[in-house]
Amino acid sequence: GATGKGAKKPTVRRGGGKGGKKAAGASGQLLGELLADRDGEVVRLSLMAAAYSGDASLKDRVQAVTVNSSAISGARLLFQARCGESSDDSQIANLFNEALQDRATVHGVSGKMAEFTLDIPGGVLACQGLAIVKNTRHLPLLFTALNNGDIRVQAEAARALGIIGAPDAVPALVQKVSNCSWPVLVEVA
Repeated sequence: GATGKGAKKPTVRRGGGKGGKKAAGASGQLLGELLADRDGEVVRLSLMAAAYSGDASLKDRVQAVTVNSSAISGARLLFQARCGESSDDSQIANLFNEALQDRATVHGVSGKMAEFTLDIPGGVLACQGLAIVKNTRHLPLLFTALNNGDIRVQAEAARALGIIGAPDAVPALVQKVSNCSWPVLVEVA
């Protein structure tokens, strides 16, 4: 094809092409149905998908979820943040603290990766939500997560603190550098 002056640039369609809104509506409808499923794992994954999609039309379905787990609490917080919902500090703190209650954790990086799980811990999702909100009143929650037993939560807390960029976070991050696994150090540095 022609590449010189006057050459016609190719058209790239993103989202809103023919059927784009219909497709988004269909996926939102499917997520809404999956959020009402009885299987906790289906609900967990659907709530994470709803959070990452940022589809505010799912708000009522997300609020109606009765299954509870640490990952669901973290996904709820992330959903609220991505959809621009305002919450009071006590509700955010409750969701965040529930999200940190994961039992399956990755304590360090070793040659034995058989212990590793691909499930995203609720604490990771909650830290991502607080990074979006960027409220310095939530720094103590992130400081707690920075010392969580799961290095994935620690790394996400460090990343969130960096995104927020509050000078008050520097002492906690400096202290963490002296005693952390390399995935956390990458985020602190």
